[in-house]
Amino acid sequence: MKEVIVLGIGNRLMLDDGIGVYVVEELEKRNTNPDIRYVIGETDTYFCLNQIENASYIIIVDAACFSKGPGEISIIPLEQVFKNPIQPMSIHDSHLLSEIEITGKSIEGLFIGLEPYEIKYSFGLSAILQEQYFKIVEEIENIINSHIL
Repeated sequence: MKEVIVLGIGNRLMLDDGIGVYVVEELEKRNTNPDIRYVIGETDTYFCLNQIENASYIIIVDAACFSKGPGEISIIPLEQVFKNPIQPMSIHDSHLLSEIEITGKSIEGLFIGLEPYEIKYSFGLSAILQEQYFKIVEEIENIINSHIL
């Protein structure tokens, strides 16, 4: 079995930008698979790089603007992300993705982008994402299980 790391990225002080962190925290509570390690990376790029150093498969969960409805999920294989960088959509994630690419290491995995409703200085999630939160968590849990099992 491959070592799988699910990385929650985002800034909890920027409202919906923290959705990736909150989702990964919830997934960690539910986790029954010992081959999956959940990591709260927030915005610390170098901490994240250290955490994924030996991973064979990573799943990055973060807020990302793809002009979809609030809470909608986008799934992009990392290979595709590296070919077509998504820098304008997520400043901190793009930096992490750029740093991963600079290492030259071949890492399989997924980028799971969650469409935010609002990003501004505030703690927690917008009311719209709060309403969808557990549905989002379940969908991402299913996505993870379908890609690693």
